[in-house]
Amino acid sequence: RRLRLEAQLLSIDTGVKHEIDHIIPLIHAQVCGLDVPGNVQILTKRQNRRKAARFNQDKQSKIQMRLIKEAPPKRG
Repeated sequence: RRLRLEAQLLSIDTGVKHEIDHIIPLIHAQVCGLDVPGNVQILTKRQNRRKAARFNQDKQSKIQMRLIKEAPPKRG
């Protein structure tokens, strides 16, 4: 929610529409991203439309490793 508010504020401040983008797309033929803070970024609407559902394999790997490290320990 914080990022959505931040995007709205950027839109107001700059006069350019900003949106939340999933770095690893939620829906894609090769991957399935998550709706978590480490997988989102703020882009202008234009940048987000240009990116569409593309993703960068190197960036994806870095995000996955960070999410694994941040995951709470398993109980059991």
